[in-house]
Amino acid sequence: MTDDQIQFSDSLGGYNLGIAGYCLLQMAFVSFVFSYVTEWIGKLTEKPWMMCLAFIWYACFPVVSVTAGCTTKDVLFTTFALLEAILIYRMMKNREIAKTEYILWAVVSWFAVVLRSTGIYIFVVFSLILYLNLDKYKKRPFVISCFCVVLFWCFYAWPFYQLLGVQPVNKREMLSIPVQQLARAYNRGGDIRPDEKETLFEILPKERLEQFYEPRLSDPMKGSLKMEEIEKEPLKYAALWLKIGIRNAGVYISSFLDNTLAYWYPDGFVDGYTQYYSKYHLPGYELYRESSFFAPITEPPGERDSRLPFLESAIMKLMLTKLPQRVPLISMLFSPGMLFWLLLGSLACCMRERRREESVTLLFMLLIVLACFVGPIALVRYCLILFYGLPVMLTLPVEAFYAKL
Repeated sequence: MTDDQIQFSDSLGGYNLGIAGYCLLQMAFVSFVFSYVTEWIGKLTEKPWMMCLAFIWYACFPVVSVTAGCTTKDVLFTTFALLEAILIYRMMKNREIAKTEYILWAVVSWFAVVLRSTGIYIFVVFSLILYLNLDKYKKRPFVISCFCVVLFWCFYAWPFYQLLGVQPVNKREMLSIPVQQLARAYNRGGDIRPDEKETLFEILPKERLEQFYEPRLSDPMKGSLKMEEIEKEPLKYAALWLKIGIRNAGVYISSFLDNTLAYWYPDGFVDGYTQYYSKYHLPGYELYRESSFFAPITEPPGERDSRLPFLESAIMKLMLTKLPQRVPLISMLFSPGMLFWLLLGSLACCMRERRREESVTLLFMLLIVLACFVGPIALVRYCLILFYGLPVMLTLPVEAFYAKL
């Protein structure tokens, strides 16, 4: 839990009661959005069976139902992003848009922006794409809405953070991929000259490079970075990364693919933390002995007190073992890599049919997933949009197909 969530819990008269209240409020909001999306699918397609399939997915699929009650901010980010995707489609599709629609889109976008550190970058890039695809008379109110989102984000990210003593995201988070590439080049026999090694050791200690490199988890290398040295001479170390990369392009590419394997390979296991635990047996990683899929755990100061132990056992087995990732066909539903290719396929179908509204909406979802590729590890909670947005990404190409008939 974050400090804000703990303070909120304590104000309600106890941590457990506060956590329960927070979870129930979040679950109510997530359920509302799922209901809204399900109803939207029914109205859009006018096919009850598609609405029923969406309902079954949201009500029964374990990844959706389990994560909806967890306090990780990725759940709320994904929920707002899903709602934002529907509003984007409506904004492009409807010829007349009320002012309240733009206000609602701005509010939803702002929440999505502040709930993830990469949210502002996704928003800026996609806003430009959306602006270029909107009808002329929609552009002015859209620009005003974007300006309001950025303005309130600036207020939230600077004065508000300072007022509450919130620490900004460490800059080393943005270096996950480059530091992994350098470490792989060093550990896998890459072409690195002696003078380059000496420069590399200035920001990454030799013993850390040799002992703690993990292909699917950048935390050990990222945590070893001497950021004070990088901040003194950023161009020097950027040039080092570039020079080594020119001679070791294949190593850099393989490092990126290995670090993101679970995002694009349908049969890949989500096991970045698992490999780390199995090698070092570090405290805090015990739950990831078999799988790093998703950990529905209770952290201090909360206390776990399950009244349905059989259900709890089933959930933990699904989330923290390789069982659902090994069952043929069923495993594909649990695979971020498979859902990623489904998203790409849906986007390709809509683009082929020249369906601008559907294509732009799916492109927004794709940008969220692509932003995950630069993260420190491939985890389900980062790419939840693939699971929460599956009914949408399947509905839009179907709608494009029937519209052609």
